[in-house]
Amino acid sequence: MNSDNDQRQDSKKGTLLSLLTNTLPPSLPNADTLQPHVILSSSVILSRNFINFELPSNKNFYKNANDEKTRKIARQIRDEFLGENAAKRHLRTSVPKKQLQALRARGDLIPEFLDQSSLDRSDQDAVILDDETLSFLINVNNHVDIIAQRNNAPAREILENLITQLSKTKLEKFSLYDDDLGYVTTNWDQLGNGLKMMVRLHTPALCIKRRTNQILKAADTFDLTFDVIAEEREPVANTLTCVKTRNGRSKHPRQLAERLDSFAKKLVHHEIETRRVLLNAPGQSELKDYIGRAKGVIKYAYKMDREEALHLASTMWFASEIGFAPHEARKEAFTIIARGANHDLAEEQTQTWMPSSRPAEKDAVARAAWVKKLLGKFC
Repeated sequence: MNSDNDQRQDSKKGTLLSLLTNTLPPSLPNADTLQPHVILSSSVILSRNFINFELPSNKNFYKNANDEKTRKIARQIRDEFLGENAAKRHLRTSVPKKQLQALRARGDLIPEFLDQSSLDRSDQDAVILDDETLSFLINVNNHVDIIAQRNNAPAREILENLITQLSKTKLEKFSLYDDDLGYVTTNWDQLGNGLKMMVRLHTPALCIKRRTNQILKAADTFDLTFDVIAEEREPVANTLTCVKTRNGRSKHPRQLAERLDSFAKKLVHHEIETRRVLLNAPGQSELKDYIGRAKGVIKYAYKMDREEALHLASTMWFASEIGFAPHEARKEAFTIIARGANHDLAEEQTQTWMPSSRPAEKDAVARAAWVKKLLGKFC
């Protein structure tokens, strides 16, 4: 019986592998030898921050398309992703102009990676991607072609892993974690007699991009503007969840430190700037959802780096004060602060714990009692 099931699983894997590899653009090498590419759904706005390397803001590219420093960043990105053979790789992808306009409006295109000569030809229905293969362009099969962030990433092996996971979950949504690509989620829907595929790549990314020249360490220091991108909030929390449950086993927090160290520190280091972002964010509902997800992030950050967890807790505390987090978030934040034995910070935060509309004397009594209880428990 098990043998029959195994045969059916192998048959399904073979069929789905063909489905996946057939979506590759015809200009790519044979799927059996394909190494650096992964095909993603065009409906997904991809995270622009990758492991140990961050892409500059696209808006900054638009403003400085002819700037030598900007081109230097682009070359460094190319070399980081493609290795020594970067200059030898070519990929030309057709993009209908309507789709191109939509992508440009969303800020998903980097002009450095476009064939500029084709932009001005009104009689041409598509824009051609030039030598640079790192892109967010939609190809003729309505998929986004993106280069893997590590040279020679085993794309075919990853596809096979996806299919293996898929066969176990009976076409339900699933996820996996890969050392080369990061966190991958897949959602499958029936489409006639076939399947509609959506694969989303989540690398450990910043859910809040901030204005600072200290973040981009892979290149020279530049004054870059980073924007809040709602689509990048979910991947952060999901990455932590996935790492915890990979293969059904939890990992010791120290094993996560190397991969998540950059994420945790950059996310919570600039507390003032994070507060500015929270105050100017587009909607309360989005931030409430983000704060809810951030609870889990705080717990992981505390295990990896107590000081940084305190910063994040303080940020959550502030978010609750301005109405973007529920009352429980304040307790969560203060618990982390108290665990860190940071009495000064704890005392500072308790000064604004209760809503200002309540009687001041009652607030003071309640704060004092709660502070004493928590500090006695954790410190």
